[in-house]
Amino acid sequence: MLNRDRLQHLFQSKPYWIPDDDCSMCMLCNAKFSLLNRRHHCRACGRVACGACCKEKATLQYLKDDPKKVRLASLYKV
Repeated sequence: MLNRDRLQHLFQSKPYWIPDDDCSMCMLCNAKFSLLNRRHHCRACGRVACGACCKEKATLQYLKDDPKKVRLASLYKV
């Protein structure tokens, strides 16, 4: 579980995105990606995750020019 200070830091700056080609499976649950199980990038940490592991949504400070809710890995429950 992440504390509030760590979450706040993650949400303030754009993370390095793991390239799609570097991941053939979800970095959280190890499910293989396919046409039906697509890749998603967590906008807080840059990890590649499946849809089931990337369900959370939040508005991130580094996206202040476009304040819409974006996908977050489920480990960042807000």
